Amino acid sequence: MSFPADGTLTLSPGTLSSNGTGSSAASQDRARATLEFVAELREQFKQRDALFKLIDQVIFLEQGVSIPENFKNTAIEVRSPYPRHIADQITAALSINNPRVHFNPIKFGDDGENDAVYRCRFFEGSWLRQQREKKRRIFRLFMDAVVTKGEGILKTIERKQRAWAKYTPYSQKLLADLDRQVAAGTLDGDSRTRLWDAQTEEMKRKLPYPIETTEIAPESFYYQKGEDGFVRVAEIQAVPYYETLLRYGAALDARGKVVAYDDIAALPLPSDRWGQVYTSQTPLSMKTLERIEVWDPHRCQIILRGPGDIPGAGFKGEGSGFLVREWEHSYGDQDLGVLRGPYFHAPGILTSSREPHKAHLSVLFAYLHLFPLLNALLTMQSQAAFAFSYPAYRRTTPPAYNIPESPFGADVSEIAGAREKLVPGAIFPHDIAPMDQPHTSVDLDKAIQFVKAMIDLALPDTLQGAITGEMAGYTLNQAAHLATLTWGPIVDNVEDCLSDRTGWESYLIDEHIGETVYVWGANAQSRSPSGTATQTKAGWLGLGPKQIDGVHNYEVTLEPATINTEQLELRVLRDELDMRLIDPAEAVRQRGRNPVEVERAWLLYELKQDPEIRANMKQRIFQELGTIEQQKMEELGPAGQPAPVSGMPPEVVPGVSQGLPVTRMVAHSGAGGPMPTGVPGAPPPGAPPGAPMPGGPTNLAMPPGPPPGAPAGARPPPAAHEPLPGGG
Repeated sequence: MSFPADGTLTLSPGTLSSNGTGSSAASQDRARATLEFVAELREQFKQRDALFKLIDQVIFLEQGVSIPENFKNTAIEVRSPYPRHIADQITAALSINNPRVHFNPIKFGDDGENDAVYRCRFFEGSWLRQQREKKRRIFRLFMDAVVTKGEGILKTIERKQRAWAKYTPYSQKLLADLDRQVAAGTLDGDSRTRLWDAQTEEMKRKLPYPIETTEIAPESFYYQKGEDGFVRVAEIQAVPYYETLLRYGAALDARGKVVAYDDIAALPLPSDRWGQVYTSQTPLSMKTLERIEVWDPHRCQIILRGPGDIPGAGFKGEGSGFLVREWEHSYGDQDLGVLRGPYFHAPGILTSSREPHKAHLSVLFAYLHLFPLLNALLTMQSQAAFAFSYPAYRRTTPPAYNIPESPFGADVSEIAGAREKLVPGAIFPHDIAPMDQPHTSVDLDKAIQFVKAMIDLALPDTLQGAITGEMAGYTLNQAAHLATLTWGPIVDNVEDCLSDRTGWESYLIDEHIGETVYVWGANAQSRSPSGTATQTKAGWLGLGPKQIDGVHNYEVTLEPATINTEQLELRVLRDELDMRLIDPAEAVRQRGRNPVEVERAWLLYELKQDPEIRANMKQRIFQELGTIEQQKMEELGPAGQPAPVSGMPPEVVPGVSQGLPVTRMVAHSGAGGPMPTGVPGAPPPGAPPGAPMPGGPTNLAMPPGPPPGAPAGARPPPAAHEPLPGGG
């Protein structure tokens, strides 16, 4: 069963507001049970949500530095860019290249290899098309969540009814038009079928892709997991109130609760007054609604909650909400009782803990407490540099000079009266010297270096492009490889998640859409509806249930940007080939290429390098050039064609290269020696010596030509030459 469109969903509105308005009691009970389940999930994930909030504060430099009150006027607060820099560097390294799809051939021979590569290119093109239709880099956002939060979520659903809404009316109208042409006798049945197939397939290419994928914020994703996967999943998001209420046919009442728009008993407000229910005391700081989407193996529910539905501080209970959508789906595995889709979860660094905030960690988890400490130390250092950077002077006088002999020194009034104003460039009566300002403790610099050294463990210098000292390429590559071992679990988990998502997309095409879908790809093998295949440079890639054939086992691999990784991989493949551990086709397949195409390309290259083939190619090229020149001369017409030369057939144009035709010599008794055969005007093969040429004079003698090696002179006029009028 496919994902339904908004208009075909079974509406079961059930409000849980205090006035008790709504539809059936069963719908209200299901909505109440859903809200209770969501409240329990939020309680279980409370520490995880607090950790995500702390990570956001650290990464986006929102953590303030505690400064003593007396130093706030002069202290400069410094926040280190390390958190965002580390996250950006690792995310860019893991997502700089698009994921590569691999599919093992399920058939023997070249056809199996071609079909496998075709599938890989299709799903790679499908991923690019879904990102472009969403107008954002889904993979980059997904990887950023995995690196920083420790988990990333992708959601892939089928949207055939929404994306292909114009397809059904168009196909019905086209079929009716073709039927009328068949009835009128202007079109036969076979042409009708061919035209309908071609035009409907072209219509599908113009429409959006019937499957969409989007990334889900980790802080809005809650789940209940069993032994075999997700049992129930809740997605809680803050959405704009106006567009959401119009989409679901709901409204807000005076208390800020979501009610049915056409429910007069619930007293809904007009749409122009919905914004008035949001005040500074509402729990929502923005004018948004809380949208709760809950999936279990059988049913999906969508509940909207306004500012009046969310319980305030100190209120016990789950609050209220309005059930706007509810439908049965086929995304669940009925045998195992779990969800097969549409959510796909990629954890970060896995641990043995079962608590949500410890089960999978981000790369920055172990350094979260170091970033505030580094900010505080840098602030102290900056404050000292700012406070003591301006010089202060003191008077230097000899001992006991102009100082009153007093056991306690000079008093305040004497010091104030003896003060002198320092004017730059003037001569002072006494010598002055700058005062030695206070210094920060040596331990402060040591503490800063110590903290930075611990933070550098998350992103060593070799991964930042900084090379300390002279280091060989192999040593540098090994250091980078050891430093990226921390990313290994993340890469493995992401590859498993993307592999499951690709298999799910293949399943949706096979079972839910049931028709051929198209993406654009390079070096494509486009398939027509009749089943024929043609090789093209670039074009539409079509894949349907017939090509998928119920097989959805794919492997997706990441290609992180590391130092000399490709060189190491090539070296390993070469060693394995030398030791005969793998065959050449497997080596080519591991590099992500089609073994059949590579083998054919090398075979063609080696054939072109053969001397005999190159000579034959030159011969054919010269023949083609001669034919082209002769055709151009014939296009001049009879008026522009020069007169035939004696000894040459009329159809041959003098001065034009005639190529290098293959000829053979025959004996001739005339003065001209042996005559070639195989050219126009030559004697036929097997003719006796001295036989006349067909169609020519019997006693025509060949004019003597210049001796070999001499420059060609002017050819004498033929025997049948007639002088031009007025000529000699």
